[in-house]
Amino acid sequence: MLQKIKRRLLGAFFSAVQVNPENLVFATLKSPKTYRNRSAYVTFESLKEEPDLVRLVENDIYPLPVTDDREGYHGECHYDYWLSGLLDYLLVKQRAYEHGLEISQTSRVFDFGCASGRVLRHFCSQEPGLELWGSDLNVRHIEWIRRYLAPDIKIFQNGNSPSLPVADNYFDCVYAFSVFSHIDFLEHAWLLELNRILKPGGIAYLTVHTENTWEIMDETIPVYNALLKRRGHIIEYEVTPSFLATRPMPERRMVFTYRTANGYRNNIFLSTEYLQENWGRFFESIHFYRAGHHYQDVVLLKKA
Repeated sequence: MLQKIKRRLLGAFFSAVQVNPENLVFATLKSPKTYRNRSAYVTFESLKEEPDLVRLVENDIYPLPVTDDREGYHGECHYDYWLSGLLDYLLVKQRAYEHGLEISQTSRVFDFGCASGRVLRHFCSQEPGLELWGSDLNVRHIEWIRRYLAPDIKIFQNGNSPSLPVADNYFDCVYAFSVFSHIDFLEHAWLLELNRILKPGGIAYLTVHTENTWEIMDETIPVYNALLKRRGHIIEYEVTPSFLATRPMPERRMVFTYRTANGYRNNIFLSTEYLQENWGRFFESIHFYRAGHHYQDVVLLKKA
């Protein structure tokens, strides 16, 4: 009986991580310039100067992923999807520069949890000469980038354990959008792994749900709707609209774990006090940008 259980567990593990990419079938959209005259709701108020969208969209010659291959982000608003990645790309550069890192042609940049390249495509299109890496848990995302973005992007599938096949002190910048908002176990080990692969003076640019996210929680916030939709499957917390309306956030670290899940298994909320105390000790400095990525805060960490 025990051997059968072990085989089932191993089978589930390998079926999750060893998908044959040759069997994956994709549909794609045209390049972003096809959609640039559509109305858009993404704005650039957080930037120091308005970007030249005509020039930037012409630089991006790559197809866009269909909605299902970008985890539903922005629905059928394809230009907004492209603009959202552009905004985050420009903010990573702007905020890194504010902390002493200029991302230039000699830089090495790693997109940890890159999905199908929402942000990575902009570093690829707008920064020729960069050494670009990306990884994700989802092999479908990895194969999409491998097929449709620049062939010199170093792309691989990472696992759940905090180990990356990268040398010490390698990257100038590592960024991760909506990754640590789902990491429960081995949170600190993953953080230390990112610290290991960063060069001295390098920047880690991470987004998280904080008490600031909790404060604005309502039906306009996707994580609010996700928690209510799956509340019957959440372990430990009894999630109701009144519970989500509790102010302030009840705990410094809140982990909403689903009993069953086809995708992400957790949604995590971390207070800025917790982040300062726990994440800040591993880096030379820690800085916060409230609502720096939609309803998530940005945590910018600089390695000594």
